[in-house]
Amino acid sequence: MIRSQPKIADDSSERSAGFQHICPEIIDTSSILFVYEEPLLTRFHMFNVHAALDIGFFNGDGELDALIRMTPQKYSDPNSVTYGVEKEFKYALETRAGFFEKNGLKPGNTTLIFPWIELNSTRLIQSSTPKPDENSTDLAFRSDVLVNSLELIHAAP
Repeated sequence: MIRSQPKIADDSSERSAGFQHICPEIIDTSSILFVYEEPLLTRFHMFNVHAALDIGFFNGDGELDALIRMTPQKYSDPNSVTYGVEKEFKYALETRAGFFEKNGLKPGNTTLIFPWIELNSTRLIQSSTPKPDENSTDLAFRSDVLVNSLELIHAAP
């Protein structure tokens, strides 16, 4: 089991910002979980991002369907690309490049687990599980949703 404490990007302005204008040292120790209300097809860019990233695309059940390595780009680059998959997803997890590989996380063997929150068909909702001690350093707050940590579960190869 791998634990991560991602920043949650669940509205359009947070999703648009992503890791833009963030220094590589912060990117190396951070991750962002993009949360969408409904499964969709969309693409990601790497303009103004200062380090390579991996992005994992997860379906509504939290199963990892695809991984892509993304490289930094400049707006002025005529060969700039966007990154995405041809299958709808509900969650996308951006991490430093190499995170998924280093931890043995691959499509077909990896599932997101969200302690302290539950998933329903349209949004993240607060769980009836008691909240941990408010002095815990593992907590991140986003709106009225409490996210303790994100766990990535993978089966042995």
